[in-house]
Amino acid sequence: MAAKKEVPMAPEIVEALQVVLRNKHCRIVLWWILEQCGIYRNTFSGNSATYFMEGERNIGLKILNQIAAVDARAYPKLMLEMVAEREAQREARKMAGKKTEAHDAGQD
Repeated sequence: MAAKKEVPMAPEIVEALQVVLRNKHCRIVLWWILEQCGIYRNTFSGNSATYFMEGERNIGLKILNQIAAVDARAYPKLMLEMVAEREAQREARKMAGKKTEAHDAGQD
């Protein structure tokens, strides 16, 4: 099967993606979408589910290509930002757990 020719992005899509990449809340949603697409997961299932997962993954890869076309540094920055966000959330949960433990022990 021949590869499809990449269609250039419409100017309004480029502009909209630039806005998305500048907004933290939009980047969080964009990251979630990419996670749902499973761009880094193994899609082989040994049955027809492979085709479905490859379709999801393909959409994620198309989104990544569009991000790179708009700003080649955006995806690496997004990855680092989301890792830092997850670490901060993990630390906050850990601290909340310590406060709860101290409260339960009557140490507050």
